[in-house]
Amino acid sequence: MKQFLKYTLATFVGLMLFSFIGIFLLFGIMGSLVAMSTSTPPTTLKANSVYVIELEGALMERSEDDAFMNALYQAANQPANKTMGLDDLLENIDKAKKDDNIKGIYLKGGTLGASYASIQELRNALLDFKESGKFIVAYADSYAQSNYYLATVADKLYLNKHGMLGWNGLYSQHIFYKNFLEKIGVEMQIVKVGTFKSAVEPYILTEMSEANRLQMTEMVNGLWNGIVSDVATARNISVDNLQKYADMAMTYQPEETYAEYGLVDSLLYETDLETIIAQMAGVDKGEFVIIVGPSGAGK
Repeated sequence: MKQFLKYTLATFVGLMLFSFIGIFLLFGIMGSLVAMSTSTPPTTLKANSVYVIELEGALMERSEDDAFMNALYQAANQPANKTMGLDDLLENIDKAKKDDNIKGIYLKGGTLGASYASIQELRNALLDFKESGKFIVAYADSYAQSNYYLATVADKLYLNKHGMLGWNGLYSQHIFYKNFLEKIGVEMQIVKVGTFKSAVEPYILTEMSEANRLQMTEMVNGLWNGIVSDVATARNISVDNLQKYADMAMTYQPEETYAEYGLVDSLLYETDLETIIAQMAGVDKGEFVIIVGPSGAGK
């Protein structure tokens, strides 16, 4: 009987302690949410502002600012999961185009995770922005290939003196599960109609069918040719040379070749950008104001 009471009491104390800790964490998270919702005042634009788009994190079709998850990251002393909404960026670029206080856009960084479709839509919006006569400058410590494609829209494109630039071409990679499924005793029952209906191939084949290889080749080549054409126009480099540079796997080439081949305007450190941005904004050094996006522009 004593043992039973002892274990019962221990269980009760454990449950109470667990509940207390849970309530403490809940109030902590709620407090963080309130602080996050009230600590950031609306941005007031000043004259000679430069709108900064940080090409870091992940680009989503629509903004998904999850305050609850951000509070969990904050409670765990971890950096928030940084995401940007394409819808917010497009809206703010349009606002920046029309706002006389904004002199230009600074594309900062080059590791933004995004589909090429989203990158192209964002690039088109930046091309439209340039029609206002305002400038775009880009700088990164390193450029992923899709981010470099986006950055070529800039009037001036810079890279860290010890940076890397991705320009290696495109490829499509497929994973096949047929052998694995057989090993674990799973038999797929699939009805397939049409030569180019390839969605089920990973479950019934061990390699690409000729029809699927043909359509994927056409898709990848079409996408790549469009990228090369856009970059050729923006950087004034011939298509043949851009193809040659991709075959060289530019990521692994010496930094000096990036400027030598015209892929970037110059190699420099970010601290040197202040003078360049001031010149592009038509003001003295230190007279421009940095506005960090995507939520700052046009407010």
